[in-house]
Amino acid sequence: MSRRIWNFVAGGFLIGLVSYLAASLLTPEPQLWVMPVAWIGAGFLISRSTRPWSNTWVVMSIISFALPLITFAGSALFVSQDASIQSSDAAAAGAAIGTLLVGGIGGFFGFFFGIIFVILAAVTRRK
Repeated sequence: MSRRIWNFVAGGFLIGLVSYLAASLLTPEPQLWVMPVAWIGAGFLISRSTRPWSNTWVVMSIISFALPLITFAGSALFVSQDASIQSSDAAAAGAAIGTLLVGGIGGFFGFFFGIIFVILAAVTRRK
């Protein structure tokens, strides 16, 4: 298999997988169309670059660092939908606390994986 095809398949798959996981946090239903679209789009762009693996890790680190924002947005979306249905103040307070916990967990994992991907990008950027 040529190197360009390998970069298209592997790099596009990794970015597609991370994009799918990030998009699945925003909606209650799985958005299966995100992965193949990101796989083909990112794979095409990655395979055309001079340093494909470094660019793959950079894109994955950007998505990972955006994970806290995505989890806050997704949690706030679900909280606003639940708040319109439930009338209890305790339920609204519990939803707010849950949003902060989910955002904190997303922030921890996003920062952790983002640092790993930045280190991999720096290592693969060198010749």
